[in-house]
Amino acid sequence: MDEKKYGLKWKTEDGVLVPGSTRYVCKFCQHEHRNSDKAWMLPRGRWIPTAKARDPEHRSYHISALYSPVGMFPWDAIVRDWLEAWDPVTGTVRDVGLLQEFYNNNLGQPFEVIGSRVRFQTVSAHRRAVYRLGEIPNKFAAQYAGSPVLFLTCQVDVHKKNLAVSVFGWTRDARSFLIDYWRFEVEGTEDDCAEISSPVWGRLQSLLEESVYVADDGKTYIIALTLVDAGYANDTVTSFCGAYESGVYPILGRDRPSKNQTIKEFAEFKTQQGTFGYRILVDHYKDRLAPVLRREWLEDSGAQKRYHFNAPVDTTDAQLKELTVESRREKLDDNGSVSYYWHRPSNARNELWDLLVYGHAAVEILAWNICIQHFELETVDWPLFWDYLEREQPYFQNATNEKATM
Repeated sequence: MDEKKYGLKWKTEDGVLVPGSTRYVCKFCQHEHRNSDKAWMLPRGRWIPTAKARDPEHRSYHISALYSPVGMFPWDAIVRDWLEAWDPVTGTVRDVGLLQEFYNNNLGQPFEVIGSRVRFQTVSAHRRAVYRLGEIPNKFAAQYAGSPVLFLTCQVDVHKKNLAVSVFGWTRDARSFLIDYWRFEVEGTEDDCAEISSPVWGRLQSLLEESVYVADDGKTYIIALTLVDAGYANDTVTSFCGAYESGVYPILGRDRPSKNQTIKEFAEFKTQQGTFGYRILVDHYKDRLAPVLRREWLEDSGAQKRYHFNAPVDTTDAQLKELTVESRREKLDDNGSVSYYWHRPSNARNELWDLLVYGHAAVEILAWNICIQHFELETVDWPLFWDYLEREQPYFQNATNEKATM
């Protein structure tokens, strides 16, 4: 005998939820409840223990958003969140970040993405023949990536003998274009990167203060935000960033929170010099981006999905392979609890992978600054953020050449 289906059911039209169509089907009687029925149902519920407590004086409870009182978080809202994260037609994930939020916040359950290493073949397919390093393909971006590039960020990974430096361009919904990628190498007897006197810091300063990028539609850009990893040579990085009143910040990676803690992708901290930096939850971004790098896309597919990554046609194989060296592994703590982390084999080059993570953190930091500090909102409003960038164009201006009027 087939097991009876229960839980939420709903109707859609053209993939969009029909408002008011969501019902909760009872596991036992198969009755279809409306959201308004919770006013009758919830006062009649009771807690049933499913585990024996180690400490009889301690109790813990698990509850999902399905139990939200009438008027607070309706079942329709839960279904909309689900449809944004999951495609029921193809049975595939639309957005792994939204899916994790759905499990954590709506269902009140832990969520773990188990994935093998990203393969070079799939990453290589993210090369775009329409542009090369140093170029900004706005005509392509406007057609396939939701908007022209709206701003540029710079990311820096600091090592003893070099700075790995990237520039990314960002379109609506955090679709990314790798614009430039270098290693500023220490040469000969020059001071290494731990010393502020090293010439590599002068090269970085020139990039941040003098570089201007011109897109294929005539728009010109300067770098809007720079994040510099301070895990190595912390004092030097902090000193370099502290020379800027704003827009250049040190960052530090931080550990993944435990399963019962709220995920916070980044957090502000104060340096010993009194300036500010950010702690970045690196593995959270890697969990999000690994499925993006595995994602296939062709121009015939239409618009790229959220977070999609694009690389210039002349990005080298060695550079792209830096996105593929890490794999996600499981580990047990002393209490037997399972957690997951991204493992880098010894001496493997993974700089571009880290820089892509820093770039996505930069987008969210910028959105936080604009929404919270500028608009004085309580949370980031992503549609408002992207609309503001497109309307006000704070990080680029039209060039006064023939291209700008074409």
